[in-house]
Amino acid sequence: MELLLDANADMEEPNDEGYTALMEAAREGHISVVELLLDRGAKVDAKLEDSGETALTLAAAGGFRNIVELLIARGANVAVSDRALYEAVQDGHAEVAEYVVHQLRQSPDMGAEALGALLNESLICAAQINNFDLCRMLLENGALIDFVSKEGRSALMEFARHGNQQAVEALLAKGAQINAIGEGKECTALSLAAQQGHAGVLRYLLDHGADPTIALKDSSTCLLEASKNGHINCVEILLDHDFVEGFNEGCRMVAEHGWATAQGGKKAKAGGTKTANNAITKVVSRVSVSHISKRLNQPALYYSHMLVAGPTQGKGHHQHRLLHHHYHLQIAKHTALCREYKPAIGSGEYCVHRQGWE
Repeated sequence: MELLLDANADMEEPNDEGYTALMEAAREGHISVVELLLDRGAKVDAKLEDSGETALTLAAAGGFRNIVELLIARGANVAVSDRALYEAVQDGHAEVAEYVVHQLRQSPDMGAEALGALLNESLICAAQINNFDLCRMLLENGALIDFVSKEGRSALMEFARHGNQQAVEALLAKGAQINAIGEGKECTALSLAAQQGHAGVLRYLLDHGADPTIALKDSSTCLLEASKNGHINCVEILLDHDFVEGFNEGCRMVAEHGWATAQGGKKAKAGGTKTANNAITKVVSRVSVSHISKRLNQPALYYSHMLVAGPTQGKGHHQHRLLHHHYHLQIAKHTALCREYKPAIGSGEYCVHRQGWE
């Protein structure tokens, strides 16, 4: 190299990829060559117009922190090579990424808006490669937790897609929006977990308020996403969730209408009971027959079907048969559908007590 330079070789002559000698040396991690070229006056911020690559971005992509530090110390403008952060994140080079973020924050040429855009873009990239340590670092430096990429996905959605429950829990604890949906309504965190068959993440999201009824593009739903990809465990979780939530809503209606009946007489009681009965019947009819019939050959439990609507009123209190006998479902013991209804007498509410939840 020294002989060529002594013979007046052109350091800035690009190769067929458009890279200068300094770029190639930085990309390959040859720090002694990088130093020599800088000593001989190589242009430290030479940049490819189409890709925006520089010696600094190439060193960052390779994870060569020593070269990144050398280039910046010798005058490389980190704001000119702003892609260095994304490149380091994309390849999972945490130390280099953190160093570049520090340099960007100190650069007088890097505006707040531009820095924010870089941090947000890099956050999504880190989530796409399932690297929560990088995400945490970027969030600590100002990335927006609910930023949605041009593909319509947030960091939470990406980690749900990967089935990374630890990251999902951490992001929700930091305030991530659980039901966020991007432009085009392509997906939610819940739909991606269902699509990829990540049952643990799916259940966690449901338990923490994820809405499985959000309508997605082309009228898809979480249940459809799980079904068409053959994830039976996720299908069952979603059906069970729908079953319990629907029955709870029906029972709340029973309690509310039953209470009104005690105050308003026989006509009000009949109307309230019919309304509540219809609500529960609709829920039962939505539960797949195959989902339940699988369990009929096992030891079974029955649902309780007689609920007291509202507080008792002396000897004349009424009981309402909410489920007709053909809705008496046999539900297998030791499955997620083993539930028992217990009226909260006097409270005006009913709830499903979950047993054997798996």
